[in-house]
Amino acid sequence: MGYFSNGTEGEMFEDAWCSRCVHSDISGDREIGVDPPCPVWTAHMLYAYELCNEDEHPGSVILELLIPRKMVKASDGFDLPSNECAMFHPIDAGAAIPGQLTLSAPDTEQEHETN
Repeated sequence: MGYFSNGTEGEMFEDAWCSRCVHSDISGDREIGVDPPCPVWTAHMLYAYELCNEDEHPGSVILELLIPRKMVKASDGFDLPSNECAMFHPIDAGAAIPGQLTLSAPDTEQEHETN
């Protein structure tokens, strides 16, 4: 799971991944509080701290599937976490994700007709 030991690590993850992903409310022309937040990031913010030491808990298993904890060897020989979100889809990929839910504002004319 994407467990971040402090706010700086979480911000670094958001900057590296979320800021470039179609699912995030901090990417592209999306607005925090207006567009729906990424469910992967929301689940991690709500439960990662509580479940970080619970290897067999179903919630922990799900979080691990979404942002797996993988260690990679850096050029200086140190192990570094390589947390890549399983749902990452770059904004600049140029294509919509098949089956992705899209939200649009209701048509005001149609809304008046039904009321």
